[in-house]
Amino acid sequence: NIADEEFVTDTFKLLSELISGDEEVGDLLCLLALFSPVDVQLSKEETFCLKQFQSKISTMVYNQVLCQEDCENIGAFGRVARIVKIIEDLHKCGEIFHEGIIYHDAEDNVEDIE
Repeated sequence: NIADEEFVTDTFKLLSELISGDEEVGDLLCLLALFSPVDVQLSKEETFCLKQFQSKISTMVYNQVLCQEDCENIGAFGRVARIVKIIEDLHKCGEIFHEGIIYHDAEDNVEDIE
């Protein structure tokens, strides 16, 4: 499906822009994604614990972004908001890949590379 392929491409381009070579932001995004389950039923206690982790990691992302020379408070908040938002899009990308919605041409299916 072309729309799915474009969504995945756009998401990965945005991800690259948001991380913009900052390994620590990338690491923190991975950590935040681990503590941001999608479509999972949790108890109140589990939800509370997750929110505590999410809050701490989000604060760490904000501090990392704000410490960059060319960044001010409003810009940092905007970038962090986009970083958090992309987690949902990355989940959708995972579903697209998992469900095999993106199909490859027959040429891409090479069984023997010799």
